Amino acid sequence: MTFPDGSYKDIYGRSVPEVKAKVKAIQREADTGVLVDDHTTVGEWTAKWRDTDKANLRALTK
Repeated sequence: MTFPDGSYKDIYGRSVPEVKAKVKAIQREADTGVLVDDHTTVGEWTAKWRDTDKANLRALTK
């Protein structure tokens, strides 16, 4: 699978449907901007989460 930045990742699974599900999940993460690869630090992930997902939480959860 090739990402928008030109990097790529091999995706493996025991069956074709399993691989397709993994690809869809990764594409969904890439579309939302919360793509986590093997080199993402916790600090980087937290910053991305704060900017994208935290806005969707209820007021009492924040």
